[in-house]
Amino acid sequence: MPAINFQKRFEMAVQSGTKRQTIRGYRKRRFVVGDKLMLYTGMRTKLSHFLRESTAIAVHDIKIEEDKVYLDDLELNEENLLKLANDDGFESIDEFFDFFCSTHGLPFSDQLIKW
Repeated sequence: MPAINFQKRFEMAVQSGTKRQTIRGYRKRRFVVGDKLMLYTGMRTKLSHFLRESTAIAVHDIKIEEDKVYLDDLELNEENLLKLANDDGFESIDEFFDFFCSTHGLPFSDQLIKW
């Protein structure tokens, strides 16, 4: 049962179900469809808060570059990129790219986990 920690800014979106996915760096054991996910904010602190339990319904490889995103090696068009950004808790494509550039640096290769 993998545990996933979210920044405080995503807490309400995860709890309400408007954030239905996350992009995570590769782990020793990669996520797979069917994984039970334990979703938290503030893990490893006194402010740790359990948000919800979910099941991974889809897992994809994702690569984020400065102005492009590839999902399982296929480049996303603008419509699908906006849907990806919205499902991940961002209001715009620019906000999505700004977050990943400032938080992780680009290019960034990860897994997209949907629940």
